Amino acid sequence: MGSMNQPNCEKKLQLVRMLRQLQRATPFAPIAVQLVQGETIFVTAPWQFIVDADRMYVIVPPAKHVRSVPLDDVLRIGRRRVPLHRLPQTHELGH
Repeated sequence: MGSMNQPNCEKKLQLVRMLRQLQRATPFAPIAVQLVQGETIFVTAPWQFIVDADRMYVIVPPAKHVRSVPLDDVLRIGRRRVPLHRLPQTHELGH
């Protein structure tokens, strides 16, 4: 590998710190990880992901396959706020 460009290295460190902080938060709040390619990965439980120095591994339901996401591909990370009024009520599901 050539010379590491510092800003990128710093960004990775920030992402790692942020992800670990979010992971330890109680109660756990779902996380939305937005990738530079335009895709968003949702993490809804703290055990669903592992972070190392330059990538995060996400266990993706329902198949539970593990996705390896380079931190370079992460555009931003946000809390996923689910508006309560948007959640389907049980009686709407036809049960």
